[in-house]
Amino acid sequence: MDRRQFVQNGIALALASTVAPAFAQTASGAKWPTKPVRLIVPFPGGSAPDVIVRHVAQVLGEKWKQTAIVDNRPGGSGVIGLNNLLTSPVDDHTFAFTQGSAISIVPRTIKNIPFNIERDFVPVSFSMLAPLVLAVPVDSPYKSVQQFIDAAKARPGALPVADVGVYSYPHLAGEFFGLNANVKFLHIHFTGGPPAIQATIGGHTEAVIEGMGPILPFVQSGRLRVLGSFGSEPYPGLEKVELISKSAPKTVIDGWFATIARKGTSASVIERLNADINQAMDAPEVQRALKEQVLFARKGPPSDLKKWIDDENAKWGVVMDRLGIKPE
Repeated sequence: MDRRQFVQNGIALALASTVAPAFAQTASGAKWPTKPVRLIVPFPGGSAPDVIVRHVAQVLGEKWKQTAIVDNRPGGSGVIGLNNLLTSPVDDHTFAFTQGSAISIVPRTIKNIPFNIERDFVPVSFSMLAPLVLAVPVDSPYKSVQQFIDAAKARPGALPVADVGVYSYPHLAGEFFGLNANVKFLHIHFTGGPPAIQATIGGHTEAVIEGMGPILPFVQSGRLRVLGSFGSEPYPGLEKVELISKSAPKTVIDGWFATIARKGTSASVIERLNADINQAMDAPEVQRALKEQVLFARKGPPSDLKKWIDDENAKWGVVMDRLGIKPE
């Protein structure tokens, strides 16, 4: 079954936890929540973002004296989860905590998805960033990003770089990197981070692009070395890692996660949930989990998330056009 069939079958399937209540008020003075709040999560239970969401949900539930239910709806690169939000009632109690790729990438790579981000959803709260890095085997001859670029120029289209799947953030980060460095890599797609990382450790590929969280254990065990970060600035703990944008200007890419709602959700509820999530990200248990997963809290009002989404959409629109990538 190819990727398009898998996604379409998942969409078809998509279509076919409690505490005694006590209430807080929204900015308008209305009591909210008045029933359990459902957070749709478009990725599997036990994944890094799912772990964070569950800690946040626990903090929110304790604050509200009302359950925050984490409802995992993985599959279809996020399409299953966002379609579930689309088909849920606009009841001020249903939201989605989603990966950025489902918002900025998927609509440009998959035909006939059932939702339109701008038409159907509104931003609620930025939540976190996930550092994306370029890593090589510990005994790799490449000691800098520029050396890696030079090697790719000497072997046009032949230097193998592993990623976690076609049109994933790591894949497109590699394509964007190549465009800005004026080189062409040989992109090798795997079905997730573990096989991509193992292929690189085993010498089958010369580098891997993946989140710092999955890479870190292999850095600590002395099997991988981080060559460069795709971040706009050094992340805490990665201050000594070279920014890829220094050798390939404008190559800035962050994995990101955010909460969105159906259009029509009360503005006062969005304002209240935004404030509560921002506060929850500072909770000690959430901060511990973020550190363990090598993720970083990103807070701010809904307008900040809206600007981020607009900027991401503009960036990826240009990149997709340059690469000739169209929905399929």
